[in-house]
Formats: sequence, C-alpha cells, structure tokens
Amino acid sequence: MSTKKVLILIPDGVGLRNFAFSNFVKRAEEAGLEIVYWNNSSFGLADIGLTEVKTPKPRPHFLTDIVKRVKIENYIDWYAEEFEDQAFHDYKFNAGKPSSAKDRVKAAFFSFFKMYLAGDRRKQSQPLINVLERRTAYFRDCVAQLQQLKPDYVFCSNQRPITAVAPIEAAKSLGIPTGTFIFSWDNLPKATMVIDPDHYFVWSDYMKKELTKYNPEIAPERITVTGTPQFEIYRDEALLANKEQFSERHQLKPGVRYICFSGDDHTTSPYDEYYLRDLAESVREINEEAGVERFGILFRRCPVDKSRRYDPVLDEFSDLIRAADPKWEAAGEVWNQIMPMPADQEMLVNTVYHTDIVFNVGSSMVFDFYALGKPCCYFNYDPAEAGGGRWSVKTLNNFIHFRSRPSEDAVFWINDKKEIKARILEYFAQPSSWNEQATKAWYELVIHQPIDRASRNICSKIRELA
Repeated sequence: MSTKKVLILIPDGVGLRNFAFSNFVKRAEEAGLEIVYWNNSSFGLADIGLTEVKTPKPRPHFLTDIVKRVKIENYIDWYAEEFEDQAFHDYKFNAGKPSSAKDRVKAAFFSFFKMYLAGDRRKQSQPLINVLERRTAYFRDCVAQLQQLKPDYVFCSNQRPITAVAPIEAAKSLGIPTGTFIFSWDNLPKATMVIDPDHYFVWSDYMKKELTKYNPEIAPERITVTGTPQFEIYRDEALLANKEQFSERHQLKPGVRYICFSGDDHTTSPYDEYYLRDLAESVREINEEAGVERFGILFRRCPVDKSRRYDPVLDEFSDLIRAADPKWEAAGEVWNQIMPMPADQEMLVNTVYHTDIVFNVGSSMVFDFYALGKPCCYFNYDPAEAGGGRWSVKTLNNFIHFRSRPSEDAVFWINDKKEIKARILEYFAQPSSWNEQATKAWYELVIHQPIDRASRNICSKIRELA
C-alpha cells in the first residue's frame, strides 16, 4: 500500500483536540497516511512529537471578514424566511455600535455588502470571499509552500476561520483535493461555513441532512458521515485515573458522591455563576438535613471563560465545591486563541468518569456524560439576577440545534431552583427515574456510532479521496 501525504490544516486552536491530541495520527498511520500538520496555532506540535510545518503568516484581505459576517447574516435571514422560524435570528452576533473611525468604515462596507448580497445574491458571498483571498500575498505564499510540500490531500480541521480560506483556495488552484470537518453540532444552523473545499466530513446522517438543507449548493456525494473524534476519549481506558488518584489530586472527600457543574461561556450564559450558587445551596441543604456530607460539586468551567465571575461562589461554598479546571491556555484575547493542551483529554474524561450527573445551561456535555452512561440536567429558568433583560435561558433552550432531541425526556429539566434538590434526591434514590433510552436516542442521532471509529472513518475516506 503506497503512502499518501496529507496536510492537516490547523487554522486555529479548536482543531487540536480532534486531530492532534487524539488517536488520529495512529489511525492515519494504520491507513497508510503520512500526516504533516500545517499549523497556524500557537501550540508547537513538534514539541509532542508530531510533524508540523508552520503556515505562512496569515494576512487575509481586509474585506474578507466583513463579507464573512454578511454571509452569515444573510444566510440566517434566509433560513428564518425559508423555514418560517424566527429562532434562527437568535444566533446572530450583536457587534454593537462602531466606536472608532475604522469601525465606522467597516460598518459602512458591511451595510453595502449586506444590501448587495441580499436575497438570491447571497450565494455569491462565498465566491466573493474566495476571490478576495486569492488576491492576497497570503494566498501566493500558501501556493509556494504547497508546491514545496507536494501533499496528496489538504484536510482542514474546521470550517470557520477566514485564515483557512487562502490555504484551501491555494490547494484547489494546484489541483490538490481538499476537505474539511464540521467541528461542532451547532455550526450548520449558525451558517458558519467560510471555506469552500471539495469534500465535507460530518458527525452523523442528521448533520449530513442539515448540511444539504442549509447549503443546497453542496451535493450529497460531497459529504461523508464519519462521526467525530471528540468523543473517542471515552473509550480510551489509558486516560482513566483511579478514584484514589483523582480524589487526591482534586481534594475530593471519601464517601461523598460528586455532581458535576459544567460552566458555559459568558455570551451563552451570562448568569452562569448564579446557577452554580443555586446548585450549591441545594446540595448544602441536602447535606444539612441528612446530618452527613452526602454530596459535593466538581466544577469544570468553560475552557474559554477566564473570568473571575465564579470566585464569590467558590469562596462561599469552598466546603462543597472542588474545581477541575480545564487544561487550556490563552495565546490571545479572543476565544479561538484559547486552546486545549494535551492534558485536558485526561482531565475531561476523569471529570465525567468520577462524577455521577451533570448540571449546566444547555451544551453538548449531555453527550460527554452519556458516553459513560450518565444523565444531564439542563437549567430552564432565569435566575433573579437576570432581571428580565434580553437574555433568557428559554431562548437558549429553543436554539435550532437543541431541537434535534427526539424527546424532551433526553435531559432532566430544572424549571425552578426548588426542583434542584428534588431532582438530586430522586435520581440517587431511583436511577431509573432517568429516561436513559431518550438520551441514547439523541446521542445516536447526533453522533455516528460506534464513537471510537470516527478517526478510522475519516482516515479511510481521506485515503480514498487523495
């Protein structure tokens, strides 16, 4: 079997977890692929024994980011109209009023392109992005680098960053086949497609249908269902620490059952710390009534949330709450410059493995916990501190991607603070109160099974396409 040389484009840090800190390289070698990382992240992959080549310095066209934002908004407007659902508009990002002359110029360009690319012309936004990037020195530098590297295939770890456009277009200009991975379950209804590769790799049949629904210009034969490497870690026993090791590391108390609180980023859940307080108060009340410390909380903050907003709660409930902070490091100020470290794979697996149930404001952690046969609770009430403002957890729980659940019973819904205590007591007294089959149905709909075959599936398809 001849070896095929594959460049794995890492345009930012979000692809590291799936394609560098996983079993992907091992599976690629088994498939006869030589993997070289085309790395634009600040993490040195050579430091962990991987072969890397740094991308040319990214210098996107000054209009590309503006046209990208226009594309997202116009597609979301079309989704809302085409599918008669105003909830799509809740995905829009509010950039706020321009505060400088430069921001006002950008806003003027945005308004022009928003109008010009509206309606049926919205489909011209991606070709325009491609044309803009092909005119840059960055594109020319990528072409020159590819001519030296001579890969058989270029695979992009995610479809969102504009820094990935020029490398993909450079490969296409040289006749090198290209592909990308849709990296998150919420990406497609958010219209986050920024690159235009030859092929797409998706989590599930459900996601394939979404991709053609929201992007009808993409033919089904250009899409392959593979699963996602994101959840393969839950089948890797080498990552598991025994209970004594994990408890000692995080100062967990013997005989105490731990509940996980998984934090969200500030934009998604601006009042997240108050949910943590509500959970802590409920757990304390249970323990006081029992006269013994039955339960504790293991807190995993959102990896990109480096704020101090939880500190008052952590201080007040230091007897109950232990932190299992994600192993992510900041290389800049924006969210996609905060990136995972290899050690976070072990941290995440053991956080799930050594807790019994997770509480959070809706996220894909429901799938992480189900991967190890455990339930999830979604908060479904607004804390008093929200003050009746524009944000509401009800809006969040009505996001389009959450509607993929086949049944409302796929999670426990916490509709009032008073229900937290009752839910904990009921579940631990009677685990069958959890509708596990409903969670399983959602899990298997969103993620192609078995979960430990995803890297193999991706590598096999790359070899076929290269």
